[in-house]
Amino acid sequence: MNKTLGPMLIAGCALGFVTVLPASAQDTTASGRYVLEKTDDGLVRLDTLTGELSVCEERSGQVICKLPADERRAVNEHIADLEGRIAALEARVEALEAGRNGSGGSNALPSDEELDEAFNMMEKFIYRFFDVFKDLDKRKDTPAEPGEGDMPRKT
Repeated sequence: MNKTLGPMLIAGCALGFVTVLPASAQDTTASGRYVLEKTDDGLVRLDTLTGELSVCEERSGQVICKLPADERRAVNEHIADLEGRIAALEARVEALEAGRNGSGGSNALPSDEELDEAFNMMEKFIYRFFDVFKDLDKRKDTPAEPGEGDMPRKT
């Protein structure tokens, strides 16, 4: 393509697009994201932000716009996806609440009896552990009897 022809062609297309648009579509207000245009069958709504078109009709002084089939399907799919996610979250909450109430589950909290048993076992362990150190201190302070070798190593 010619180097000067490319920019001229782009400018010509842009100018042609602007002149083809009806005056009402070019004339948007400050909040005019949507532009309504009368047709033989009713109205067409143009979303100036996305370029999407919707078919509208006037009923009892109100303009009612319907989403095209593709948009309706996309909205319905999104709603179905959200409903599925909500159902999954509700099931998860129920499972967590059931586990907290002591009816089982891997995330269930221990009962008071189980906690008491765990603390008793830990207490016994700590007392035995300190007894080993007391025993080592006693052996260190007492002289070794003849015939005894080094203190046995405990592991």
